[in-house]
Amino acid sequence: MTDYESKVHNLYASFDYKANEKLMFNGMVTLNKAESSLDEVQMPDSAYIADRTGDDLIDNQDYDFTKLGSYSDMSYQLLDFKLGMAYKLTPTITFTADGEYADLTDDKGYIFGNESGSFFMIRTGFKLDF
Repeated sequence: MTDYESKVHNLYASFDYKANEKLMFNGMVTLNKAESSLDEVQMPDSAYIADRTGDDLIDNQDYDFTKLGSYSDMSYQLLDFKLGMAYKLTPTITFTADGEYADLTDDKGYIFGNESGSFFMIRTGFKLDF
C-alpha cells in the first residue's frame, strides 16, 4: 500500500470597468500551482505470499516497484494574464481587442515530459448584435 498526496492552489482575480457608454475594459489574472506525488510502494515479500497461499508461481514474478513513486510526481505553475477592451461603434456594432499572456513552468515532466513554455496572443474583432 502507499499514499498519494495532491496539493492544488488557485488564485483568481478579474475586473470589468465601463469607462463611458461606448468604452469598456476587462481583465483577469489567474495563478494555478499544483503538486502531487505517490509515496514509495511497499509490496509484500513474494516468498511470504507463496508460502501462505501455496502458489509457487507468485514467487517467480518480479515485483520491482522502486521507481513507481517518481512516475507520479507532478509539479507545475500556470500564470495567466488577460486584458481586453470593447468600443461600441454603433448601437449594433462593437469593436473588441484583447491580449493574453500565459506562462507554464513544469518542474517535473509528468506524462508527456517537460511542458514548460509561454505564449502571447492578441485578438481583435467585431461583435454584431441583432
